Amino acid sequence: MCKKDFINEWYKRGLEMPEEWWELYQIHHIKPCEYGEENTFENLTLVLTTEHQKKLNPWWRAYGGQ
Repeated sequence: MCKKDFINEWYKRGLEMPEEWWELYQIHHIKPCEYGEENTFENLTLVLTTEHQKKLNPWWRAYGGQ
């Protein structure tokens, strides 16, 4: 699911716009596709880009390397 599809589904479900504008967010998989999870709305969440890059990406790289 691409970001555009995610946003469309977000509004379709009646959810409100995030406090920050969409441009400030990245979509993050809750459970990675590498471990058999699907690329569905239910498995995705919004994360501020700064937090995604500072915290989640480094954690995942370290976790995946073990």
